[in-house]
Amino acid sequence: MTVWLITAGMIFAACPAAAADTALSLPDLLARAQQGDAAAQRQLGMAYQNGDGVQRDYEQAVDWYTKAARQGDALAQKQLASMYKHGNGVRRDYRRAASWYTKAAEQGRADAQYFLGLLYTEGKGVERDYTLAVHWLTLSATQGYGAAQYLLGELYFSGHGAAQDYPQAYLWFAVNALDGGTEAAHNRDLAAAKLSPEALAQAQQAAAALA
Repeated sequence: MTVWLITAGMIFAACPAAAADTALSLPDLLARAQQGDAAAQRQLGMAYQNGDGVQRDYEQAVDWYTKAARQGDALAQKQLASMYKHGNGVRRDYRRAASWYTKAAEQGRADAQYFLGLLYTEGKGVERDYTLAVHWLTLSATQGYGAAQYLLGELYFSGHGAAQDYPQAYLWFAVNALDGGTEAAHNRDLAAAKLSPEALAQAQQAAAALA
């Protein structure tokens, strides 16, 4: 996959097969994007969203993200979903946000899986469905996405929307706590207090296997 980096008005295409980065001007990037290069379209969208090398323009960002997303670019799909979720450059539309998050999540993007799971817990753009929420959050969490790990821990600990499961709550809080989250560590200890010594030992082994 080609990754485009923008520095001081120049675009750098970092390709794993290339021995060195190739600098592109903004007009060159635009030309590639207009020729249908999805990576260029996505990066141009990011440039307009962040104001990198160009004046910030959310509507232009949405336009270029849409072109790349329709070609199946997973990062563009996730970025476009975020634009719809927050109403940047378009009218806020949770349904479209959920649709684009789904496409990116199905391609394995952990961030999209988390945000899709979150929408299912909130019932925004989709019918509230905790079974699907847990499904997507678990896929995200097993890829190491911290926010998904923490939210799964909360769902399993509280039993809100998911069957109360203290071993699972301990597992996800423990894994998330390894990244230094004090709240996750606190909740991990609360979950541990609910477990028998045998169940705690099993949960600790499961957490260690995911760490």
